Amino acid sequence: MILAPTGDDNGKKGEPMSFQKDRGYAPHTEAGELFHLATDPTQKNNVYATETAKVKELKTLMERYVTEGRSTPGPKQKNDVEISWDKRGSK
Repeated sequence: MILAPTGDDNGKKGEPMSFQKDRGYAPHTEAGELFHLATDPTQKNNVYATETAKVKELKTLMERYVTEGRSTPGPKQKNDVEISWDKRGSK
């Protein structure tokens, strides 16, 4: 899950159009991205809008990991660095 309109992190110019065309990228207007990698490894079908329960579950899990300072069992830990992420895609 990506809590942003796109996971394209190739700088200000974004992913080259030729790459987008080669992989069948289709622009979308969703606030975030979520793909079922087992059935959609090329990430062509963004299910962010239709899988709202999964988005909520993953967002809650991410927030817990940040709050607890870990993703494994054990006592709460302090994060080594300040954690900040784009929450525009949060529902």
